[in-house]
Amino acid sequence: MHRRNVSGRFSSDLRALLIADIIRRVSFRLREQILDEMRSDTQPR
Repeated sequence: MHRRNVSGRFSSDLRALLIADIIRRVSFRLREQILDEMRSDTQPR
């Protein structure tokens, strides 16, 4: 019973780490996209 509680907390920590990693990756990609769009907007076509 105690072991299950520890494993549950471990899995929730793992899930939080996974979510944080995904958010970091997505925000980084979004920032690059926004910077690229701003760069293309400033350049005359």
